[in-house]
Order: sequence, then structure tokens, then C-alpha cells
Amino acid sequence: MGSSILKFSESLRTKPLTVRPRGYLSLDVSNKKENMPVFLFNDIDNDHDPLCYQYLERTVFPVFVFTNGSNGTGCDCVSGCSDGCFCAMKNGGELAYDENGFLLRGKPVVFECGGFMQNGGDLSQIYPNYTRPSYPELPPLDFAMDVSKMRNVACYMSHSSAPNVLVQFVLYDHNNLMFPHIMLFAMENIPPLRELSLDYGVADDWTGKLAICN
Repeated sequence: MGSSILKFSESLRTKPLTVRPRGYLSLDVSNKKENMPVFLFNDIDNDHDPLCYQYLERTVFPVFVFTNGSNGTGCDCVSGCSDGCFCAMKNGGELAYDENGFLLRGKPVVFECGGFMQNGGDLSQIYPNYTRPSYPELPPLDFAMDVSKMRNVACYMSHSSAPNVLVQFVLYDHNNLMFPHIMLFAMENIPPLRELSLDYGVADDWTGKLAICN
């Protein structure tokens, strides 16, 4: 059963029309904005709404996020952060990821080097007097995201009380805590063709129910 699912999923990825000749609304709804095509498939009804939105491949921040705050800062490490570097200090004295790039544990905010890692420097440099700042568990928000015109596949992820995907705030190209990147991390080994789900975690103030993205 497992091998047949793997073969079927590989066929869907490489030759989708051979496996499912009908039902595809688009063979790449991202219009080549992503490294891999994003198929849009619907064989249930005639809903074509996802085709009406502009596909976003990256976050679009207001200009003042970069002009009013400081840019992201990295460390002096080469080809990856090391224990005791500046980035580790910003993340509570430990590296956020292991040597394979896996998130070790969820945090209120993860600070990454991004494009600010140096090309050289003293790899043994540490910051013994660095005082880790305290950050709120969740920055207070007085705005909402409008996905009525622009969105991507993240808008179609379902809520689940037993999710397999973790939502993590990440900063790497600026230091404005009010506008973090919202990254998705797998919480387990997810087999092919398994639905991705996350825990929305916040109830609507009026109804007391989870606010589902439409």
C-alpha cells in the first residue's frame, strides 16, 4: 500500500494529466513564481475562485516596516551558525535549527541570519555580556490581513485539533516584531497525499468559534 501511494504521488507530480485527465483548473496557479508548479484540482463542483486571486510567493510588507525599524542582523559565522554566535544568543542561547535544518522547538519568535551572515570573521567569537531582550508571547495586533485579492496556498489549509503543521513567527530581513514572517513547519513525517492542517488557536470574539479563513 505504501509503495503504491508513493508511485501514485510521484506520477501526480511529474505527469498529472496522465493520472487524472480531468479536474485540473490550472497546472501552475503560481505562474512559475514558485520553484515547483502548484496544481489546482477540483472535481467536486464548478468553483473556480482560486483562479481569481493574484498569487503571492512571498510576504509583502508595508514600506514603513523597513524604514522605521532596523534591518535584520546576522552573525560572523561562515556557512551556518555555530554555538555561542550572535544568532544563538538572540534565540535564547541556543540554535533554532539542527544541522539538518529542522526546527528544534517552537518559540515566540525565531531570529534567522537570512542574507546578513558574514562571509568571514572569527568563528570563535562569543558574546558573554549579551543580554537577551524579552519579547511578548504574541505582539498585540491592531490590523488584519486582507486576502480578498492576493493569497497563496496557505489560505486553504484547514484547521485541526490534531494538526501536522506548526505555525512559527520568524524574523530574518528586518527586526520589527509587529510584522514577522509566518512560517509553516511539519510537526511529523507527513506521507504523500496527506492533508496539511494547522491549529488556528484563536476563537472569534463574537461567536466564540474558530475564525476560519474564507
